[in-house]
Amino acid sequence: MKKISNTTKTLLIFVLLVSMFIVSCKDNPTKIVSISNLSFDNDTIFLKLNDIIMLETIIEPIHATNKDLKWSSSDINIAIVNDKGELTAISVGTVIISVSTIDARLTATCEVTISSELISVTAVTINHPTLTIEVGMSEILIATVEPDDATIKDVKWVSSNENVAIISEDGEITAISDGETIITVTTLCGAFKSTCDVNVINKAEFTELIVANFEDWIESVEYIKNNGNEKNYTITLINDISIQGTEEPTFGDVSDIIVFIQGNKSISLESNGQIIYLVSKQHLILKDISLYGGNFQWNIGWLIIVKGNDASIELQGNSMIHSNFNSLRDGISINGSRNNLIMSDNSSLVNMFGSRGGIVIVGVDNYFEMKNDSSIYKESNVLKSRSEPWWAVGIEISGDRTLFKLSDNATIRRAGNDSGIKINDGASFSMTGGLITENSGFSAGGVYVGKNSNFTMSGGTISENHLWGGFDNNPNSVYYGAGVSVVGTFIMSGGEIINNVATDPQGFDTKCIGIGGGVFVYGTFTMNGGSISGNQANSGAGVALNENSSFHFLNGIVYGNQESGAPDNLANNSKNDYSALKKDINSTAKYGDDTDILPHIEGDILGTDHTIVGKI
Repeated sequence: MKKISNTTKTLLIFVLLVSMFIVSCKDNPTKIVSISNLSFDNDTIFLKLNDIIMLETIIEPIHATNKDLKWSSSDINIAIVNDKGELTAISVGTVIISVSTIDARLTATCEVTISSELISVTAVTINHPTLTIEVGMSEILIATVEPDDATIKDVKWVSSNENVAIISEDGEITAISDGETIITVTTLCGAFKSTCDVNVINKAEFTELIVANFEDWIESVEYIKNNGNEKNYTITLINDISIQGTEEPTFGDVSDIIVFIQGNKSISLESNGQIIYLVSKQHLILKDISLYGGNFQWNIGWLIIVKGNDASIELQGNSMIHSNFNSLRDGISINGSRNNLIMSDNSSLVNMFGSRGGIVIVGVDNYFEMKNDSSIYKESNVLKSRSEPWWAVGIEISGDRTLFKLSDNATIRRAGNDSGIKINDGASFSMTGGLITENSGFSAGGVYVGKNSNFTMSGGTISENHLWGGFDNNPNSVYYGAGVSVVGTFIMSGGEIINNVATDPQGFDTKCIGIGGGVFVYGTFTMNGGSISGNQANSGAGVALNENSSFHFLNGIVYGNQESGAPDNLANNSKNDYSALKKDINSTAKYGDDTDILPHIEGDILGTDHTIVGKI
């Protein structure tokens, strides 16, 4: 019998498999998935004449085979729409935009109203870019529409997964079941969007660990390290405990975990190192917990540190992170991307006397928010001391697209010796409420806004901050910006900058000169509301402009600021060189659209009591 070669066998098997595949394909042709639902994500839109926007639709199911659509306008003299859904507002009026599936089975419509007098919306933001909430609980999301004087500020809220959480038309989110959803807010004017990533947790699914002493703490930490990823834990303290500091990640390298520490008790350090050290995708919630930095000399370092990405810390209830003058501890350090820090309720950082300050965040796309009576402060009124690090800052934020928000009744008081808040390297600061007060510094007293960074203020108060001369023994030194010092961009539409002092800033038996009691501008300052009053400086008591800077006054009040002229050791300079509004070479100060500000100043520009007052 003739043997079949191995090569021939292999070829026959290959031909057989191909034949079976062809028959299978004929018997099971590719299944076509039709669109079952078609709608606009926003069915009412308001636009200004000549606006161009991209209309967005919701197609269900998302894996439909053919998602091509046909677009049309009920009146192409008012608005036109192309085959991609891009709409152009041509003339004033109302038009119906229709979209349908290719087979015309399904159609959706959107009403678009176009006006020539409309003050258009330019942006919308949500007060929480991320949110962790328990099943059954509710939270109010707030949408801030810009500009403040936009004609139509109405918004529409949508949850991407209503099985996890629903949201009302007023922005109240209610958690239904554990999981994740994305809340999207869309403006009716201009269809601008902002989102909040919501994580709903079910406390019943948390593993509970009881801690009565240091040994229990170690056992709990080891249990979490060894139990794998994607788990949730509650650590309940039943006693105050003292622990050894760590230089290694507290919970190892496990990821996608939530650790909820509660119990109205405290954790104190007995050695150098951190109390808690987090890495990527680890989430910490402290509720009614106090962390103490210990009372031994030169216990230098951070109490909580994050090194990695996509991690988060929430301080809830009466949680407190506390250092003291002996230990010189800093508060929280975050280094990485897309990390979140939320301080709410009455949570606080107290007596951060360390070398860096209360909170330092470095990296891109991070988010930090203080709200609901949270605070950072020192217990004693210490503005300067030789023993206290003079470079410490209350809050220092840096990195592109990193945002710090201060709202409600949150307070930053006596937090920094070199500014209460420093914003650098492309980061942003949004102040809608709260108080920044009694801070001091030589870079700025209250807020320092660095190059390529921006500060928007629509509410709240910056008051009673001071400049001081640090350790500089040069009597001719100059310091800038008791309230706000701006190298980047500052836009003020509300709130008040009041009673800040840049007069004769002193280090140690040294007299220097202070410029810019309310605001000192190296970069750009636009004022469209709010007030700057009662501030003091040797020069530029209300607003002082450095060379090549700009101040654009549109609305608001700048009034009653007091300049005092040169201090005694600079008496050879004429007092007239120190005006209430100070303008350096090539700086610009405009009133309204395009006119110079100087003719609109009430009283003599060289007078001592007035800078700018009035409304456009």
